[in-house]
Amino acid sequence: GYTVPQLVFWNVNGVVGDTPTLASEANVSLLSGFSPVVLKAALTGKHLTPFQTMLQAVDDARYDLIELPPPANGAAK
Repeated sequence: GYTVPQLVFWNVNGVVGDTPTLASEANVSLLSGFSPVVLKAALTGKHLTPFQTMLQAVDDARYDLIELPPPANGAAK
């Protein structure tokens, strides 16, 4: 049989509208807008879910200072 290709839905305009897939869908990437980071994500050749594509885009040293807020119930991790 055939190998399923990696599908990239790239909204270069960046206008938010309907999304053609879910974040958990395998072999699909959802990209929006245009920047060097988005271009790099599109050209990796890796089979990623939309969520993994987003994580790859924000996995950069410039975001290291950002911390998640504590849980709403105030419990420590």
